[in-house]
Amino acid sequence: MKLASLAVVLLCAQTASAREIGVGEVLAAAERASPQLKAAAAQEARARDAIEIGKSSYYPTLDAEAVQSYGFPGSNGGLGLGGIMSSPFRSGPSGGLVSRMTLFDLSRGYGLKAARSRLDAAQAETRVARYKVDQAALRIYFEGVRDRGQMEAWQEVDGQTLKVLAVVERFVRAGQHSPVDRFLVQEQADDAAMTAAAYARRYQIAVKRLALLTGLSEADLACPSPASVSESSIGVIMPGAAPPDIARAQAEAEAAKNVVGARSAGNYPTVTALASAGGMDSVRLAQRQDYSAGFAISLPLFEGFRVKSEISSAKDAATQRDYDVLAAKLDLAETDAAYDDLIETARIKLGFLDRELDEADQALDLALKRYLSFEGPLVDVRESLRDLGSVQSRRIDAKADLLFALGAKAVLDGGHVQEAGR
Repeated sequence: MKLASLAVVLLCAQTASAREIGVGEVLAAAERASPQLKAAAAQEARARDAIEIGKSSYYPTLDAEAVQSYGFPGSNGGLGLGGIMSSPFRSGPSGGLVSRMTLFDLSRGYGLKAARSRLDAAQAETRVARYKVDQAALRIYFEGVRDRGQMEAWQEVDGQTLKVLAVVERFVRAGQHSPVDRFLVQEQADDAAMTAAAYARRYQIAVKRLALLTGLSEADLACPSPASVSESSIGVIMPGAAPPDIARAQAEAEAAKNVVGARSAGNYPTVTALASAGGMDSVRLAQRQDYSAGFAISLPLFEGFRVKSEISSAKDAATQRDYDVLAAKLDLAETDAAYDDLIETARIKLGFLDRELDEADQALDLALKRYLSFEGPLVDVRESLRDLGSVQSRRIDAKADLLFALGAKAVLDGGHVQEAGR
C-alpha cells in the first residue's frame, strides 16, 4: 500500500502543477476539435448550395450550339438541340445561341422553400451535434472533477488514519493496547489508501479522455476539485433560442410541407419560352431567318396516377414529421424533468451532507481527544474515520451530480458557450 500511496501523492503533485481547465474552455475546445461538427458544417454548406441551385431555375439559360447533319433532313431531334439549330428546314452546318426560360412553374417556389427549410434543418442538425459533443464533454469533465475530489478526500482520510496508527503502535509497544488494535487500524488505513489509488486511476483515465475529446495536451490538463467549482461556473453556458432537437424536427416538418406543395404543383400548367439566333449554310422549303422565338404551355392531364401518388406520399411524410415534432417535445420534457429531479435531489442531499460533514469532523476530534486521554475506546476513533470518509464521498458525488445536471440541462435547452462564437 505504500507504493499506491506514493503514486497518489505523485499524481496529486502533477495535478497541482497542471493548469485547471474551466467548463467554458472545455466545451469550446471540444467543439473546435469535433469531427462531427465539421461534418455538420459541410452539410450546412451543401444545403446552401441547394438553395442556389433552386434559385437558378428563375433565370434563363444560354447555350452555344452547333450542328452538322447528313442524310434524311430533320432527323436529328435526338441530339437535344434547340432553336434554329434543330429546324428541319436548315441544311448543312449551323450554329448559334439558344436561350430557354421557365416563365411559370409552381413547383419552383415550393422547391426553393423546401431547400431553405432543409438549410434550417441542417443548421438545427449542427446544433444537435454540438449538444451531443457538449454533453459528452460535460460528462467526462465532471467525472474528472468527481474522481479528483474522491481521490483527495480518501487521501486525507488515509493520512488521518496513519496518524492514529502511529499513536496505536506507540500504545501497543508500551503494552497498553492489544496488537489486534494495530492490525485493525492498519487495515483501515490500507482500505483508504486503496480507495484513493482507485480514484486516482479513474481520474487519470478521465483526463486522458478529456484530452482526446478537446485536443488539449494531457500533460498540461487538470480538472479542478469539487470544492473549487460552484454552480455559477455553469453560467458560461448562454441560453439558446430553442432546444436543438425540437428546432430540427420543426425544420424538417416545414420542409416536408413544402414538398407537398411541390408535388401538388404537378397538376398545374407550366409555361416556357425559347429563343435562338444564329446562322446556317442553307435552307430548304422556307425563307431564311437568323432567329426564332416561341412560348409553350403544358397542362398535365393524365400520368398514370403518378402525381396523385406522389402527393399522397408527401402528405404522409409531412404527417410523420409533425408527429416527430411532438415526439421531440415529449422527449425534451421527460429529459428536462429527469435533470430537474437530479438537481433538486442533489441540492437536498448537499444540505444534509454539509451538516453531516461538520458533525463528522466534530465526532472525530472528540473521539481522538477521549482516546488520547484514555476516556474513550479506539473503536470510536475508527468509526469516526469511517463515517468521515463516507460523508465526504457522498457529498462529492452529490455535488458532481448537481453540476453535471445543471450543465447538461443548459445545453439540452439550446444553451451554447460564448467562446465558441456560435
